[in-house]
Amino acid sequence: MKKSLLFLFVLFSIIHNAQILYDNGAIDENNSKYELDGRKWNKSNITYYFENGTNDISGDNERLAVKEAFSVWSNASNLTFTEVFSANNADIVIKWATGNHGDGSSHSFDGTNGVLAHAFFPPPNSGDLAGDVHFDDDESWTDQFQYTSSQPIDLVTVAIHEIGHSLGLKHSQDPNAIMYAYYYGSRRQLHDDDILAIRSLYPRSANIVVGNNSLCIDEIGDFKVLATPLSTDNIVWTFSSNLQQIPTFNQTLKVKALSNGSATISARINNGSIITKKIIIGKPIAQLNYVSNNNYVHLNLEGLNGIDINDQGITNVTWQKIADLGGGCTGSLSGNGLTGLGHGNCFSWKMKIRITITNPCGSQVIEQEITPRAPDPCDNYRIANEENQRNSYRIILPCEKTANKNNTSMKNDLNIIVTDTLGNIIINTNQLEFSLAKNIQGTYYAKIIKDGKIIHTQTLIKK
Repeated sequence: MKKSLLFLFVLFSIIHNAQILYDNGAIDENNSKYELDGRKWNKSNITYYFENGTNDISGDNERLAVKEAFSVWSNASNLTFTEVFSANNADIVIKWATGNHGDGSSHSFDGTNGVLAHAFFPPPNSGDLAGDVHFDDDESWTDQFQYTSSQPIDLVTVAIHEIGHSLGLKHSQDPNAIMYAYYYGSRRQLHDDDILAIRSLYPRSANIVVGNNSLCIDEIGDFKVLATPLSTDNIVWTFSSNLQQIPTFNQTLKVKALSNGSATISARINNGSIITKKIIIGKPIAQLNYVSNNNYVHLNLEGLNGIDINDQGITNVTWQKIADLGGGCTGSLSGNGLTGLGHGNCFSWKMKIRITITNPCGSQVIEQEITPRAPDPCDNYRIANEENQRNSYRIILPCEKTANKNNTSMKNDLNIIVTDTLGNIIINTNQLEFSLAKNIQGTYYAKIIKDGKIIHTQTLIKK
């Protein structure tokens, strides 16, 4: 007989920037902002099983996203996680469900937005559901990085949060923690508060530098060593030149941020070992890269100076067309997150665009002129319907009027990728022929890639 559920945690999204509380539980006043349930797994290797998946993410990529979430916790603790292929052998069962899905009517999912997922604490309570993680399949899920709380929802971020509950963590009071009670876009790494929490349950014999993950210019940050076992009587700090030390009377390092970029803080402790922490300083630093084919220009934002753009705390990216610059054509621009697309009604369009990239420290503005390269007569690939097969397609090779039907495979340097409107890859092949017959009605986008570059894009409509 299953025991009654003592706690059930759910992840809410912020709708229209309104924060939604998980619950109204009491908040303790203590030095650490994290809270523990008091239960934990009595082993260091925890097994998990996928009962099903979601159609929102192509192939088995939802499994890869959840595995990435498990690795975030294993990297910070003494835990390891192993996938098994039977629910009977699993500590944690993972599934997607809608509405009342067997946990009791009080724990039913509520459709799009609101409750995103829920998880159960470790044994001994919660019975057979102990540790299990459930995702609301009425949400639109993605494995791509997201900058807002709007649909689609980042599966990696939600999975990290829910697995935290499965391991015994309650919500944190720290808004920077992954265990904070609100979802507002992608957050795929642990904050120091999360690390302290998980190591209090599952100690790891290692030392870490804890403190700010990012600083704005002229902001002051505090850093200290968390040691296991505690042995930090003698610490020697070193740090990057874009930080300025402020004297203190204890083992804490206090620094002021001087200039944009990345910074490294290192501590040499008693046993001679050196531990480091990398932080980001200031507003975003990015560059725009693009590849053109025919009358399309594919745009991509990347970090500068070795700083991953996903580590820069970006909260918003806007794409704006400033002006057409002649050529007898009109250009158009669309953008979402770190990627954009320029397009014109002929091959000679040219336009100036502005991209604004924002994080809590400010904004970087990139203004650039873009235009497609001149068409190559032997890049005239296209995608055509097979005769009498409405949802089957064939690649027409360059400089040919029709494809060679005896040849079903493209050259090794060619590949075709078909995505849905959410950017999920549904077909990835080097075959000349492919079919959308098993896919739902709607709009799809096909790309032919040669030598790693997109040379043709085409919109396909399945009716």
